[in-house]
Amino acid sequence: MRTLIIGDIHGCFDELRDLFDAAALGNDVVVASRFSRHSVLLNYPVQKIIANRAFHILARIALHKGFRDLTNNLKLLKAEVVHALQLSEPHFAVNAETGLQPLLMGFTLSEVPISWINRTEDMGVSSFRLARVGGGYWRVLAKLARQTLFGFRPLRRGSE
Repeated sequence: MRTLIIGDIHGCFDELRDLFDAAALGNDVVVASRFSRHSVLLNYPVQKIIANRAFHILARIALHKGFRDLTNNLKLLKAEVVHALQLSEPHFAVNAETGLQPLLMGFTLSEVPISWINRTEDMGVSSFRLARVGGGYWRVLAKLARQTLFGFRPLRRGSE
């Protein structure tokens, strides 16, 4: 049996409120960032940290944009953004598309700190396997980097 501390719940609600507050300020996309200066990571697997940081460093260089953690799957997106996305990757790599495409389309984006705590054995096992899904992330980055290099950006629907 797992014990839940009330303080943990309160902190979780505060972080979720921060996401909605950032959206209420007019941001089209709000991403919960695991790697902001005020984020908390507990028991995050080292191989995932290395892969995540390497991906984001290369993405910032290739796309000429500043951001910290756009691949986290906890995001708020306005309906306009969702309709404009041109998703092609299955599984976890869609997180890269839903983070990077809106940035390149010119939507306003904000990252807010979030706490990330690795699940315990009694919570089950993650289906995320770095070796199996990593290729999709690199395909997304390669496609968007080519588009950036040749001056093509995904278009917002209605602006074609």
